Amino acid sequence: MPGPYSYDLRKKIVDTYKTENTSFKKLAIRFSIGISTVQRYINLSKEDPDLIPKTIHNGRARRIDAKGEEIIKEIIKKNPTITLLELAEEYYDKCNERVGSSVLSRTCSRIGLGFKKLSYYAKEQEREDVKKKEKTL
Repeated sequence: MPGPYSYDLRKKIVDTYKTENTSFKKLAIRFSIGISTVQRYINLSKEDPDLIPKTIHNGRARRIDAKGEEIIKEIIKKNPTITLLELAEEYYDKCNERVGSSVLSRTCSRIGLGFKKLSYYAKEQEREDVKKKEKTL
């Protein structure tokens, strides 16, 4: 979606409408914009003469702030083979806030932490009983 038209253009449209007392359609053709846009600017000028465009909101706020990101970095530094579900439990223990695996996944991507983990089979190879079996074979 494109951004709002400039303040200068908005002001020109409203000033032209007031001085020349012309129709919305003629103004739309003259300034190469939509009729509803002209109408919206005229109505907006009656309420707010400044014609300041509305701010654009880019979605909801993050569930995990900078402090939480540092906590996640510490948790992963201590245990690099941690899964997202285990990470969610650890995060809850430290911050007392439940977050889902998708939130943690996005946070890890944002702070540049990789996802390469040991597979279940590889983790199993580190257990003592498996090591003893390997030695006996």
